[in-house]
Amino acid sequence: MPLQSVDYRSFGRENCEGATILQNCLLSLEAVVTGGTPPIHVKWYLSNETRLRGENIQLAIEYGTHIYGVCLSANDATGKSVIGGHWEYGINYWSDIYHTERYAYIRARADISPPCSSVGQPVTFNGSLTCNTNCAPPPILPTWFFGDKTTNSGALNTTHIYDKQGVYFARLLGTDSQGRTNYSLSSYPVIIRTSQDQNEP
Repeated sequence: MPLQSVDYRSFGRENCEGATILQNCLLSLEAVVTGGTPPIHVKWYLSNETRLRGENIQLAIEYGTHIYGVCLSANDATGKSVIGGHWEYGINYWSDIYHTERYAYIRARADISPPCSSVGQPVTFNGSLTCNTNCAPPPILPTWFFGDKTTNSGALNTTHIYDKQGVYFARLLGTDSQGRTNYSLSSYPVIIRTSQDQNEP
């Protein structure tokens, strides 16, 4: 079967019971490759700028509302390569959203697909801006910050193309009718590779 896809599964959180003191714990990641002609070589690209090789790695995840970008590429003996991956969420023990003003705070959330892509390929950004109760009168206006010094205002759903490889941290900002703003609780890492980089031995 030709090389079709690569992703990973996470398991085996270690030392997480003391995360409130140690501030991190270890998470095991295992590559899942569909198809391909052996030998298959796997490379990992993490949003902390770490690059690793092999089918199994460990990721130290921190206590708090962190989101980690995990991308990986697979090359097989025929020279075909694929790239894939998804987000890994940190350790969350409580919500840090409070309602201390007349109107409830905006809650900004984002879905970015794919979080692992290549230079010149469109990335889709879908957002939501809500509040639970006692919301300010509409509208709530969205602004995307793509992490490469470009923005897009007025659209919850949009696409963006990155023209350089790297790790970009995107955020969604909501502005209500009272002029108050609130970002998504965490930035969302988007890892952009080049086709040449994927094909490196």
